[in-house]
Amino acid sequence: MNNIKNAMDAIHKADSAKVDDVAADAAPDSSPKDVATRDSYQSKRSGDNLEQFHQLTLKLTSNSTKDSTGDIEEWTSKICSDAWRSDNFERIFRTVWLRLEDCKQFNWRHGLKGLLLLRSLLLLGPEAVLSNSLDHIPLLQSLTIYKSNSSSEVRESIRSKAKEVLCLVLDQGLLSLQRKFWAAHRLGSHKFYNLQQHLQEQLKR
Repeated sequence: MNNIKNAMDAIHKADSAKVDDVAADAAPDSSPKDVATRDSYQSKRSGDNLEQFHQLTLKLTSNSTKDSTGDIEEWTSKICSDAWRSDNFERIFRTVWLRLEDCKQFNWRHGLKGLLLLRSLLLLGPEAVLSNSLDHIPLLQSLTIYKSNSSSEVRESIRSKAKEVLCLVLDQGLLSLQRKFWAAHRLGSHKFYNLQQHLQEQLKR
């Protein structure tokens, strides 16, 4: 898990503050009490048996705006590690797709956080993440043209992140290269810099 956490630290340098930056630009849409109420309602609406969902994934992708960067990195690392166990895998992805389906109006943070987590799982989780994601292409495509009454910054952030995730899912060559890139990074492999150069060349095409 330490190796995964090291990779997560590097990934989050690029976008760990993504949700906070978007929230700062967006018009205030709720009070902390409203946020808590909506997440509570969402949990009840998902069914009485919350054991079918992954609790840490629910926490990470909630509407909360008070989670620190350190907490987000730690939780994401733990979820990516948990995903390698089949019993956790099913609950994690049941939760991820629930959050992405619920990316509407005031629950836009469910979607943005869910997409950020899904990208991390594609890069650092088991290969089964890809096959699971392929089953949800229509949902990911719908998020690339996300529409809501939220601010333009929120809409564009969700669309952009959905396009990035969809690209990884549909371009298996690129996904494989990026997985090797982050595997080499977290292991401190001497191949890391060669992969970094190769990945940059691929992204320019």
